[in-house]
Amino acid sequence: MKLKEYLKMKGLTEYDFADILGITQPHVNYIVNGKKNASAGLAKRIEDVTNGQVTFNDLYSSKAPSRLNKNDRKTKGKK
Repeated sequence: MKLKEYLKMKGLTEYDFADILGITQPHVNYIVNGKKNASAGLAKRIEDVTNGQVTFNDLYSSKAPSRLNKNDRKTKGKK
């Protein structure tokens, strides 16, 4: 289940969920809207808090910037 659907189903705002996770509302918003991918640790916390209703695969967006891509750009051409 997508995080947006979970929040709506539970009647939680992004602010409520951010407070539960100990992160900021903008961070939750970026994840909900696919603008950022959750770190592995945060994805695990989200999965735990939602009792597995939102999984890592549900959170992952191929359109969101990737840390791997950023690192690849930094090392390109440096041999």
